[in-house]
Amino acid sequence: MAESLLEETLEVYRRINDEGDPKTLAAMAELASVLRDQEKWAEAENLLLEAYETGERLGSVDDDQVQDTISHLVQLYESWNKPDEAAAFRALLETEPE
Repeated sequence: MAESLLEETLEVYRRINDEGDPKTLAAMAELASVLRDQEKWAEAENLLLEAYETGERLGSVDDDQVQDTISHLVQLYESWNKPDEAAAFRALLETEPE
């Protein structure tokens, strides 16, 4: 049920918001979390990578929304038992702006 509601929400946000809108990116991350919990790894990964690449292209890696998406990617890869991918994104989280 949560998955279908989040899918509908994301579809609406994509229609009415500009690319990279924080609400849209947040909905993508939330849907990905639900998919991760259902072990739908590839679907969750696709959403999170799209959100990450969009946020990075339109903003900076230090942006709060992008950092949140990176955290979700780390959690996904840890759950999916992909330690190398998790470590690569964790390294991005550990980079503090000066």
